[in-house]
Amino acid sequence: MKIKQKRKPCKCGCGEKPKQSKSQWIRGHNKGWGKGIVKKTSIKRFLISVPGHPRGTKSKYSYVFRNILVAEKALGKYLNVGHPVHHADGDTYNDSPSNLVICENQSYHKLLHTREKARDACGNVHWRRCQYCKEYDDLKNLVRSGYSHHHKLCLNKHSREKGIGFKRLKRNLIIKRRVKVNE
Repeated sequence: MKIKQKRKPCKCGCGEKPKQSKSQWIRGHNKGWGKGIVKKTSIKRFLISVPGHPRGTKSKYSYVFRNILVAEKALGKYLNVGHPVHHADGDTYNDSPSNLVICENQSYHKLLHTREKARDACGNVHWRRCQYCKEYDDLKNLVRSGYSHHHKLCLNKHSREKGIGFKRLKRNLIIKRRVKVNE
């Protein structure tokens, strides 16, 4: 006796059931035909087909992330390319306007993520993590080295463990900074 499988609705969200029982899509629905077709990406975000959108992909269907469209609708105009959209609660599926923050640039967006990590780890958004001992501490107790922070004692301990003298370590840090500036 053969058991019939129930046909599940199409994955595009149209609600129709495919003709073949093993198929997950109705023919053509997974290709992005027409306006407003939704695609789910591997990074937990949705792409929506909006032809002619300035931030759309350069393909025939011009896909735009759903959170950008929601932020633009709340703002009342198109966002510039350099303005990332941040999810306040960290859930990339939650695209409600109250959850989205329009950042002025990528560095501000990175700062928001850094502060969130500090808040979750130690309860204080102003503290930073030492790159050697991985513990959070006040900025008064840390030394800034390029883009990261560390305790003086942690740096000394690290240099002793690696067998690097302080002058050589300092010279390496200066060379790394020059390379970053030149790139």
